[in-house]
Amino acid sequence: MGGMPALEYFFGSASAHEVGKKVLRVRIGPTINSLEVYNVNDDHNPHFIDSPYYTGHFAIRVRNFKGITRDGSEPIPSTEYFGTRRRTFSIQMAGRFKHSYGAGDVVFGAEFPHKVNPPTGIWVAIKFATLIDGALQTDVYADQPWLYSPMLASMNIMNVRPATHAVTKPADEKKTETLPSPLKAKFEYEVSAPSKDVKTTPTPEQLLGKWEWGGPTELVEDNSLLLKKTPHPTAGTAAPISPDKEEEQPKEKAGESSSPDEEDEEDDSDDDLPFEWDAVSDRRKFFGRAKNHDLVVFKPENIYNFEIFAPFMDFNTFDLSLGVNINALRYLNDQPITMIMKSKSKNIPFFVMEFALVDPDAEKSAEEEDGGKKKKDKDGKKHKEKK
Repeated sequence: MGGMPALEYFFGSASAHEVGKKVLRVRIGPTINSLEVYNVNDDHNPHFIDSPYYTGHFAIRVRNFKGITRDGSEPIPSTEYFGTRRRTFSIQMAGRFKHSYGAGDVVFGAEFPHKVNPPTGIWVAIKFATLIDGALQTDVYADQPWLYSPMLASMNIMNVRPATHAVTKPADEKKTETLPSPLKAKFEYEVSAPSKDVKTTPTPEQLLGKWEWGGPTELVEDNSLLLKKTPHPTAGTAAPISPDKEEEQPKEKAGESSSPDEEDEEDDSDDDLPFEWDAVSDRRKFFGRAKNHDLVVFKPENIYNFEIFAPFMDFNTFDLSLGVNINALRYLNDQPITMIMKSKSKNIPFFVMEFALVDPDAEKSAEEEDGGKKKKDKDGKKHKEKK
């Protein structure tokens, strides 16, 4: 092994021969069939998606991004959002469900269509992950590996606002069938595009409110509307970033655990939540327990702002640092990391995000070929119209 450290031998490292020329490409859509490239770190200009089940705005930030852009322009390497923080990525969304869903039914995580090859000792990384999110469940040895956690337990920040317009074109719930996998979903209509390019009525801004974030302005916690009828009077949705502010993960007190099986000594059946409106750690811990999920219903009349971030995943290389250093690239069998928010009971995806390491030359050739095909189809259509 030529003196190679044991952990690198078992788990891999982000050496040049692992990643090669590959760069990150991020795509977003209502399902895996309608994924469109997102311009990473363009956090002033959100991406919009719409389907019969969910509509939302998205911004994805990746530190030191050098990957694929939507229009072939130079990538945006960073954003003021990161500042002096240790965070390596951020996923932020402002969305609305088109039907009501119980809190325990809305989960967020990752799923793979084919088997992966977990490295020896993967249990160490899973153990660390469950210390961060006690409600996390996973099966990395399944034919279609997965890991999911309730949305209210997994998100670092959440903020609920009342909407001003009704949602449009919701699916007929009576005709909604349970899917074998969220990766098999295909809807009657699926929209995925930069919000500024969407010309519909009502507009994305009317449906989802003004996108207030980007650069030094961050989402702030306000969970008061989960059960209360009105938001906290002093709460807002955005705030300037403090360079010294660092809340990567909620810290548990000595002897405490955020396991979903832990008894909640302060369980409260009143209308108000048993924690402060801006208490991130308490909110995540509370909703990490399955018995508390019945207290909250995600409703179409609300806009749910969420953000998840961390310092332990570098999407540019697929390096993961959770107790041990793992380069996931070699174990995924050339599969991207596909992150999904879905209905657990129906397997219906609300959104899909794909993080893939791709060869930029091959990507460019594919885009040129696709562009040529679209032009040919367009010219053929014009020719038929002339006839």
